[in-house]
Amino acid sequence: MKKLIAVILALILTLMFSPLWIPALANGQEVCAQEGDWSEHQDPEDFSEVENAVEYCVKGGSANSQGCEGYLFYGSFDQVENVINSEDACNLSHWSYRISETPEPEETPENEWSTEYYYEANCEEWVVYGQDYLNDEPFGEPYIEDNGEWEVNDEDESFEWENLLFIQEPNCEEPTATPTDEPTATPTDEPTSEPTPTQIVDPTPAPTDRPCPYEEIGELFLLTGPEGQQAWFGSYQRNPNTGAWAIPNTGSQQQCLGWVAVNASEGKIIYRDCNGNVNYLTYKCEGGGPCYAYVGN
Repeated sequence: MKKLIAVILALILTLMFSPLWIPALANGQEVCAQEGDWSEHQDPEDFSEVENAVEYCVKGGSANSQGCEGYLFYGSFDQVENVINSEDACNLSHWSYRISETPEPEETPENEWSTEYYYEANCEEWVVYGQDYLNDEPFGEPYIEDNGEWEVNDEDESFEWENLLFIQEPNCEEPTATPTDEPTATPTDEPTSEPTPTQIVDPTPAPTDRPCPYEEIGELFLLTGPEGQQAWFGSYQRNPNTGAWAIPNTGSQQQCLGWVAVNASEGKIIYRDCNGNVNYLTYKCEGGGPCYAYVGN
């Protein structure tokens, strides 16, 4: 008696853990699915594997079949084929299949990488910085690509690096002024007006001839564009690494000039003397300098 109970339990567990096997109903009316993603019922003689089909259903006989085992079974092609070919299975009466309609994957745009280079120079050295861009957005922080020292410091020098023209800081033979020093050089050939977004004008009243200590507040850079355009552009920010006045970044150049420079061919120091006069005033574009550095302030 115990053996019989064990056999019955084993049979029940086998049926419970075989969800793809669905016995035919006693009335013989259970059939394969044929709606939604499922095909219509197919002729038994056409039974074969269908391209892109992900599931099959086979039906043969019923629960009342005599001399054969009725079945209604869902599974892969190999699984349903094993069912209909089993020794006691009834003949196949119909079958159907399901094709999954998966959307085509969207094309992922390729990432575009680019690098912009700019330089900073003073009387002793020059440094080339690189900035990487991913899809036109800055990627990471600027980094040093190259650097070096000028061969001589008693006159202005320049050379090209990857289409960038480097210039040594002008008038390197002049000592750097301090609050207790009296500078000796006086600019005499400075431009008075340039038709650019950062137009240079003479301050009123004019600066004194430096009879007293003066303060450097920025530097004018003569920038040259990719089509030969030229414009004076004031910078009031120092390079934190070298302490020299930094060339305005490419974003400011694009906004204020409408183009990005390929080199800077000249630079002129902007200073404020002890009487509060500034030797070069510029028109404000993005700001960054003290209020007294601009026209109208």
